Amino acid sequence: ALAAIGDPRAADALIAKFRSDLQSHRQNHNNDEYESTCKAMGQTKHPKIIEELIAALISTNSQQEVDMRESQILRGGLVALGSLAVESVLKLLKADNPRVRGEACNVLYHIPDQRAVAPLSELINDQAEYPGLGWQQKDRVNERAIYALAEIGMPAKEALTKAAASSDDRIRELAKDKLAKITKAK
Repeated sequence: ALAAIGDPRAADALIAKFRSDLQSHRQNHNNDEYESTCKAMGQTKHPKIIEELIAALISTNSQQEVDMRESQILRGGLVALGSLAVESVLKLLKADNPRVRGEACNVLYHIPDQRAVAPLSELINDQAEYPGLGWQQKDRVNERAIYALAEIGMPAKEALTKAAASSDDRIRELAKDKLAKITKAK
């Protein structure tokens, strides 16, 4: 009940439930309970919650066989925290693991925040690949960064302009497309 109204006193109890649900999810693929707990955590604006979700996102995306649904649910919890999670997510952009960097970009895509422009810009030349979602064979960190920059809009125009001059065809075309959309929407 406390989580439903975002009461920070619920943090410790939610973290304990989250850990239990995460273990259950990994053993039985019980997505509903796990997702419900992550949503409640996202409503509880507490630093402990952010730390727990970040640690779980790193752990999930560092496994040999990544559970994409688990990663998506964790991402949703961080997105629900909104701007409170941005500083912690920005730190993930420097992770050694390209999947963790890519997931950080995915979170920032859903939390467009000007603080992310410079750190995301640093990833424009990061061509590291990792197994993609759904129909995609491979995702690239720099593509995820461009999508996140585009959501920030005009404050990211300079970074997207630089990316549009890339020698990498995929990055150049994606950046041009995103740049055209944000300048048109202006």
